[in-house]
Amino acid sequence: MLVSVIRIGDSKGIRIPERVIDELNIENELEMQIYNDEIVLKRSKKMPREGWDAAFMEMHNSEDDHLIFPDQPEDNSFEWEWE
Repeated sequence: MLVSVIRIGDSKGIRIPERVIDELNIENELEMQIYNDEIVLKRSKKMPREGWDAAFMEMHNSEDDHLIFPDQPEDNSFEWEWE
């Protein structure tokens, strides 16, 4: 498939046809690799929230997983107002 290189600000880029985006289920980013004289674009395999479980465990182990704000006000004088 032949695509044109276009100016995008101070850079250059290519337009990926919608049917290719749909077929490969491309969302917000691609992985780009260069092999010899070829540019290879791959669908990103990074999953949303990838690595969060390890980060949370590290926070727990370093005792850095405390609440910044309390779950409820410290005094009971606060009343919700419903309209």
